[in-house]
Amino acid sequence: EPVQPHWFYCKEVEYKQLWMPFSVFDSLNLEEIYNSVQPDPESVVLGTDGGRYDVYLYDRIRKAAYWEEEPAEVRRCTWFYKGDTDSRFIPYTEEFSEKLEVIVQFQPSSVPDEWGTTQDGQTRPRVVKRGIDDNLDEIPDGEMPQVDHLVFVVHGIGPVCDLRFRSIIECVDDFRVVSLKLLQTHFKKSLDDG
Repeated sequence: EPVQPHWFYCKEVEYKQLWMPFSVFDSLNLEEIYNSVQPDPESVVLGTDGGRYDVYLYDRIRKAAYWEEEPAEVRRCTWFYKGDTDSRFIPYTEEFSEKLEVIVQFQPSSVPDEWGTTQDGQTRPRVVKRGIDDNLDEIPDGEMPQVDHLVFVVHGIGPVCDLRFRSIIECVDDFRVVSLKLLQTHFKKSLDDG
């Protein structure tokens, strides 16, 4: 059966590349636009993360809308792998994922070589996964389209004050994630009531 793709972007955190999932809302919008403009996607730009980032669908990049930041690679993901030292699943490229989809449709065959032996594959198998779990806690639902509160964050004396020497963008993003989690855990009834 066909797998539901999810969209991811690559984010550099402490000099490591992490593949982060778009929110459910943003991923569904990206997939809908991707399927509707397939013949001519070159001029398609879609706002994500509450309008703070723009995704250039054809180029597969994500750019900040209001500040300077390195563009991030974007992938439409269906297949993931986990390396020897990885704790998270990493998405394969779209081209490789398409090849895996074709391979999965055929039964594996072990054809002996001229010596009569069959290839058993790699000595250390790689963990490979198709699709994402529906109950994956890491994927946020998305932000409300209507803004009802505005919080100004003053960075103070700069990244020296932050123990991990993060930029203002990273600090505010972390604050946003924590506050959204607090809304879900402490004010669930108010959110459900609207």
